[in-house]
Amino acid sequence: MRPNFTTKRGGVFYFKKRISGKVLFQSLRTSDRQLAVRKAKLLAADLEAGRWDRVFELRTRRELASIGEVLAVYEPAAARLQLKPRSAYDAARALELVVRKGLGTTAPGGVSTRELTDKLARRFEEASVAGAGEQEVERRKRSAASLLRQARSVFCRDALQLYQDSGLTLPDVSGFRNARVLLKVAKLDYQPPSDAVLAATFASLPALAEGTALERDMYRAVCLAVGAGLRKSEIMAARWNWFAVCDGRPVVRSQYVCKNRSDMNVPMLSEWWTRLQAARPGEAREDSAILCGGAAAVFRAVGKWMGALGWRTQKRIHEFRAYVGSQIAQEHGIVAASLFLRHGDISTTQRFYLRYLTLGNVEVRIG
Repeated sequence: MRPNFTTKRGGVFYFKKRISGKVLFQSLRTSDRQLAVRKAKLLAADLEAGRWDRVFELRTRRELASIGEVLAVYEPAAARLQLKPRSAYDAARALELVVRKGLGTTAPGGVSTRELTDKLARRFEEASVAGAGEQEVERRKRSAASLLRQARSVFCRDALQLYQDSGLTLPDVSGFRNARVLLKVAKLDYQPPSDAVLAATFASLPALAEGTALERDMYRAVCLAVGAGLRKSEIMAARWNWFAVCDGRPVVRSQYVCKNRSDMNVPMLSEWWTRLQAARPGEAREDSAILCGGAAAVFRAVGKWMGALGWRTQKRIHEFRAYVGSQIAQEHGIVAASLFLRHGDISTTQRFYLRYLTLGNVEVRIG
């Protein structure tokens, strides 16, 4: 028996075989060649055994895709979904982990998407904190919530359309996507640094520029976080040719896709532009990375440096982004701050990035 009876029409494979002078032409409802061949083999075996009931059933029944089939379409389509390959990879692994822990299976790829329900999300949450001590449970809940968000992103609106275009059939996954989180994560009290800590931080910063190779990378990373409000991932990707002077003002411009899915296009604060240029290695090419060493080591070192200076915030280098956003909001308003921080929604700026904003000496006349 030939292994392949498929022919492709409009991006979808079909089964084709002549039987008793007639041609059976049946859609296999997939654009994945390997999956089409497997389905064609099964259909051919049914024909040889005379199981016409199963052949006709296929015409009316739409087989639900497995987790593995979904991910086989999702991961290679990262660019189409405007995702970084690493982000797509992490989301795919998160989905596998949710299915594995939620269902207790060792082979999540073979699980039908029929299992993607609100019950699965809750089972995963419960399994994630099972056996955790009092000191460990909050950390595990935060980790589980993060993994669940990543897993759900595999079924965002654009991805669902992609699966449909690829011939995959999925059930209604809205229960899985919108399941109410039962294990509430305790909100940690925010502990902003004092004015003295802030002053000490900026006073000690110049010494990093004259230090070791790692310390010089730390200095450049802080310059990018404060001067241009760059996120950690953007600092890691930044190149010297992203920076230029336009109409007398320093700007950061690149086709790098930011978190809000726009290209990088943001002004840089002049003082920090001067600092960054002074810290540029003499041998650096235009297309070379701003950070010379391993980014992970740089951010760990920045975190330890900030901790030693008295910072008690959960995040570290990201706090510089919040700080500069607050200063811009105070001087130029929240709209300007939101544009500088490149938030897709101004409410994000209002809720999370105005922690350093103070009212100062506010007076108002009543009556």
